[in-house]
Amino acid sequence: MASDDGALQQPDGCFPRINGGMIQTQAYHGMIVSLVGKVIAPDTIQAADGTNVHVMTDQLAEGSLMVNPDLVVEIMGMVIDQTTITAFVLRELSSDMDLNLYNKLVVMMQQPKFTQYFDSGMVMGPTN
Repeated sequence: MASDDGALQQPDGCFPRINGGMIQTQAYHGMIVSLVGKVIAPDTIQAADGTNVHVMTDQLAEGSLMVNPDLVVEIMGMVIDQTTITAFVLRELSSDMDLNLYNKLVVMMQQPKFTQYFDSGMVMGPTN
């Protein structure tokens, strides 16, 4: 849904699941999203699609990311630009999560024929 200034508005509690490539499209600029991947540097997550995303951690209670390339985490945060997200919440998920399968789900969620199952009442990103 667009506001009077044309920007997308998110329903409260709605956080689209995206991958790093979707951040690069700028379709989610300024939106709060869920990004899943592995922490590969104190300020970088490798998203489920293999894209590296810079993470600003000044809003995290933890203060920074703990590097553990074996552990999958979820970051809830705001997309700042094509390569950066400001993290608000960090959740440890698993060490055996199949990121390839998760990425397939994220991509599927964006396809028009599946929106009836995943639609939250907001306009999602591009469907290519």
